[in-house]
Amino acid sequence: MASLQEQLKFIRTTNDDWCDEHRRLVTDLVHLSEKVTGENSHPSTPRPELMLQSGSERSGEASS
Repeated sequence: MASLQEQLKFIRTTNDDWCDEHRRLVTDLVHLSEKVTGENSHPSTPRPELMLQSGSERSGEASS
């Protein structure tokens, strides 16, 4: 009987450890996602490829 109780204790401990690690990883991913999203919504340097795209869209509208 003690063997089953020890196994259950081990399983619970392992499960708790896994849950803690999973929670930590998810939190890290959320922080990284927020950081990347924040960087993309407020770029600190101009992005030429976006400026070119905007310019070509404007010239396309002018010729219509």
